[in-house]
Amino acid sequence: MCFYYASFEKITVSQVTGITHLWVDTAHNASILQAIIDIFSIPFPTKSKQRLNLEQLTAVGCVKHNDIDALCSFLLLCRRTLSSVRLRHCRLHSNEQSVRFWTAIAQCSRIAQLQYEPCRQDQWSLPHLVLALDKKPLRSIILTGIQGLDSSNLWKICKSPDLTELAVVGDCISPETYTKPDAIPVLNKLRNLLVQIEESYCLEDSVSRDVLVKILNQLDESSVFEVIHMVRGGSYETSRIIAYWAQLANDCSRHIQLKLEGCAQECQDSAVGRLLRRYSTATKVTWSMHGLGLSLGTGTLTLLDYKSWFGDDI
Repeated sequence: MCFYYASFEKITVSQVTGITHLWVDTAHNASILQAIIDIFSIPFPTKSKQRLNLEQLTAVGCVKHNDIDALCSFLLLCRRTLSSVRLRHCRLHSNEQSVRFWTAIAQCSRIAQLQYEPCRQDQWSLPHLVLALDKKPLRSIILTGIQGLDSSNLWKICKSPDLTELAVVGDCISPETYTKPDAIPVLNKLRNLLVQIEESYCLEDSVSRDVLVKILNQLDESSVFEVIHMVRGGSYETSRIIAYWAQLANDCSRHIQLKLEGCAQECQDSAVGRLLRRYSTATKVTWSMHGLGLSLGTGTLTLLDYKSWFGDDI
């Protein structure tokens, strides 16, 4: 695919032969997508209608009304080959637009990876999402901000036998969600599971800890438990949080990746120093530009850096 940017207002596509991964993250996402759509709407002598061979689509910042309209049309253009759709910081503006979007997703028969993270609470998508993902061969599901999404809806979209990654954050989803009987067949097949822990979480609550132990023991030994822990305290409280997860990884002999949301890198570094001084068994086992690996003997806690995220090359 060849793009020519004559100006910020005008984008010309000169040739499209096929795309493996299209990533759009600009203020002109709709213009880029529409330009490609227009190319494929031109009739050719041999074919009256063409399809775009696209495998992966990543779109960041589709918040305007026409962004979503162009996105829906684009999804239909490449619905036969599209296997991955990742949408971040997007926004649906009405129930009608939600119906159109999820209908387009439903027509992507080969979709195996779906990431949908709106920039604000999505009040329309829940019923349409559940219908759209029915019987899809999904390997990865990443969802945030879906109003009303609870465990009953979650298990409906997790029926794929190929599912290996699950990251769902919402008001009705908590660690307790994954201790229900319906969760067992889902956890057994996962390689990555993400949960979010609120800052009100009590580190001394044995019941809450037992919930986490139950989840970790249900996951395969080679799996990764991904945790977003909301933090608002200083280095002392942050050190206690890191120690909590390191001890949990040690007790369950599992790999935990921890993202301290709301914690500055300086505070995080200071907290790690406190932990290493406090625990004689604590050691650094790995280090990269994205995170630090800690162990208290068995199991590993990977502490992600401030600017890193799950899936980075740690």
